[in-house]
Parts: sequence; structure tokens; C-alpha cells
Amino acid sequence: MTSSLPSGQTSVLLQMTQRLALSDAHFRRICQLIYQRAGIVLADHKRDMVYNRLVRRLRALGLDDFGRYLSMLEANQNSAEWQAFINALTTNLTAFFREAHHFPILAEHARRRHGEYRVWSAAASTGEEPYSIAITLADALGDGPRSLESIRQRY
Repeated sequence: MTSSLPSGQTSVLLQMTQRLALSDAHFRRICQLIYQRAGIVLADHKRDMVYNRLVRRLRALGLDDFGRYLSMLEANQNSAEWQAFINALTTNLTAFFREAHHFPILAEHARRRHGEYRVWSAAASTGEEPYSIAITLADALGDGPRSLESIRQRY
């Protein structure tokens, strides 16, 4: 199939389809760097996510090795690539009712639970997530003694 493509396009196609190796050492180093720069702890089960997100950076930079990418980052601590590295490894999406399948579960728990409970929304960049939680709870708890307004007045 690639024999019919011009030579320049053949190398691009091979680069795009070639699976780059992410060694254990490189993965551990990525985890250390993102923790040092952004305080983010990446668990082992995030390895595929890390690979998929960073391989795009490598390809955009024309690199074919994670070690070279990490060396490039570490060689220039003030490089703009650091922000691209952090952006690649973080979820930069906020929306009302994001991950919508969770909200009916939250509502059901709120209806069944008696007594006090607390809800924490971590890392909500512009606030849609906690508003979605509040809207869900207000709807689930209604206007009675367990309503959000009634609870708010007690605190």
C-alpha cells in the first residue's frame, strides 16, 4: 500500500502508524515530572492514557522516542513545551452535567440517605460541575426539610 505513495508521505504514514515504546523507566519519569510541575499523581493504570496523550506531542515535534522527549523537556526548564506536556496530561474539559450517567446515581443516593452528607467537587475549572451537583440535589431533595435551602439555613 505504501509503495504507491511518494517517499515523503510514506515516512509520515509509517511514523503515524508505528507504535512507540513507553518503557517503565520513561513512564515513571513522566509521573515524577507531572507531579513536580503540577502536583498531579498518575497511577499505574493511567499508563495507556499517558501514552495516548503524549505520543501526539512526540509526533507533533517529529520525535520517535519518549526518552528524547523527556530529555528535551528537562534540558529547558522554561520551555513552552512544559505547558503542552501538562495540558496533554490533564483533562481540560468542563461542562454542565459532564459524565451525565453519574447524576441519576447521585440523585438516588440523596433521596435514600437520611442525615447529613457532604459533596466535594475537586478541580472544577469554571464551576459547571458543582452547579450540576447542586441542581441535581435540589431536584432530588425537593422543597421539604431536606431541601438545599433548608440545609443551607442550618449552616
